[in-house]
Amino acid sequence: MSDQFLERLSNLMMKQFTEKEQQLKLLLQKYMDEGLSEQNAIKANFKIDYDKLNELKPEVGEKKYEELLKKLKLDEANMIRDVQLKFEKNHKDEETILRKKMEDDHAKEQVKFRKDSASQ
Repeated sequence: MSDQFLERLSNLMMKQFTEKEQQLKLLLQKYMDEGLSEQNAIKANFKIDYDKLNELKPEVGEKKYEELLKKLKLDEANMIRDVQLKFEKNHKDEETILRKKMEDDHAKEQVKFRKDSASQ
């Protein structure tokens, strides 16, 4: 019975590990997809600004154009970085909550398994 118990416990723990890994991968994929989508939206908005600036280039002169272009590129990079940091923070926060919940659920499942095994 001891070998059977250990084998069943091992199977349970492997199932729990697999479940946990799948949930964490799904969470990571969610944030990667959302982050990429947000980054593409930012780039699309700045593309509009770049196009407008290029239209104004003859009117503003080369020096002013270069200054405005540099500022626009810096603003775009800063906005993308801010969004990335927010997504990373939100991902870590949600991952922490998910890990805690799964660990609690898995611990309860293991206790139930041991009780059921002891009563047999």
